[in-house]
Amino acid sequence: MRPLRLSVVFCLALVVAVASSVALPLLAHAAAADTSLIQAALDALDHTYYKPVDTVQLLNVGIASLRKTSHLDTAALPDIPAGTVRNQALALFRSAYDKAAHAPGTDQEALATTTLREMLASLHDSHVVYFDPKAFDDFQRALKGQNQYAGVGLIIAVRKDDAGQNEVFVLEVVDGSPAAAADVKRYDRITQVDGASFDAGVTARDAANRIRGDAGTTVTLTIERAGTSRTVPIVRASISIKSVAVSLERPGVALVRIRNFAQGTADQVRQGLTGLQAKGALHGVIIDLRGNPGGLLREAENTAGIFVPQGTSLGKYLSRQGTYEQIARGNPMVPSSLPIAILTDGGTASSAEVLSIGLHDSGRATLIGEKTAGALGAGQMVPLPIGGMEITVSEVVGPHFEQIEHVGITPDRIVPVSVAEL
Repeated sequence: MRPLRLSVVFCLALVVAVASSVALPLLAHAAAADTSLIQAALDALDHTYYKPVDTVQLLNVGIASLRKTSHLDTAALPDIPAGTVRNQALALFRSAYDKAAHAPGTDQEALATTTLREMLASLHDSHVVYFDPKAFDDFQRALKGQNQYAGVGLIIAVRKDDAGQNEVFVLEVVDGSPAAAADVKRYDRITQVDGASFDAGVTARDAANRIRGDAGTTVTLTIERAGTSRTVPIVRASISIKSVAVSLERPGVALVRIRNFAQGTADQVRQGLTGLQAKGALHGVIIDLRGNPGGLLREAENTAGIFVPQGTSLGKYLSRQGTYEQIARGNPMVPSSLPIAILTDGGTASSAEVLSIGLHDSGRATLIGEKTAGALGAGQMVPLPIGGMEITVSEVVGPHFEQIEHVGITPDRIVPVSVAEL
């Protein structure tokens, strides 16, 4: 038996989907003003995290964050002594939190979420993340295949330049979107949104949040292409993005673009390939997983089953309960003689990494592109008093126990794409 009910990966995270729970404003205010959010997160870690956590160490990370936010020193907010029993440690933390919350200039509404994020970051686990109510709700919809939002129709990626500064590039333009109508192209560099430049450490999520907005409103993007800059006003609209696109790259060569693994992804891949095979024999398949942040793990298993025999090992779960095999599911429809190439980059994560290493280690696919994200683990999405959090419940490794978390998968043929080339 597996330790998971339903495993999913999204936005560099492997999670188990549960019902969305958005707190009422009164509850949200109360939780933000005290430690109930942080205690709920600690309780969830104690019961669910794949390995024991040091509660005192986590609380001391929280106290360090409180010092930074409130500008109080260690005399006012001392560390909790190692070995303090849990209930006493929580009481000491609540006292420190109360002092920080009432320090002049402290933002009480943001204090709990800021502190919790730093505590979780100290675990150095890409699958332990706090999500605000909107992000938590977005997860639930995306995992159900409801990839609809108000924006301009861009999928973006972030690359570091030679100086270490993050640069924002267009990875894909959705067909028929406002961005497509405005002649935005793949690999255009976005330098400003509404006249404001990005910070050096901007993330893809940060940039996307700035570009998104209500349908009917206008966002102005400054676009750079081949050394020429232009300003483009774009009216936002309701955008629907399909998780799969199947087409012929050239006669006999199928291109399977998987943007994320949502409900029905494997069926869409199977149907798309069936349609191509009806038009003529295929001689090869390209699976494009660049920028794929993950999705439902079961969908990745079912997708693998299109290309390799049922039961083929894709990886292993390592948890408190033991080691469990992760396998391909379904009947393969692509002949074993057909070559398969998988395209990867730094945005290929979680269940996309599972599919990549599973097909690679079974001798079925050649990996081409750049090293993957190195963000892999089986986890659970847990509702909290405000929003929710993802908790790793199993470490996931490759079929031969290859470490992927924080390491990534190196392609057989490395084809780096530099900022200068973009």
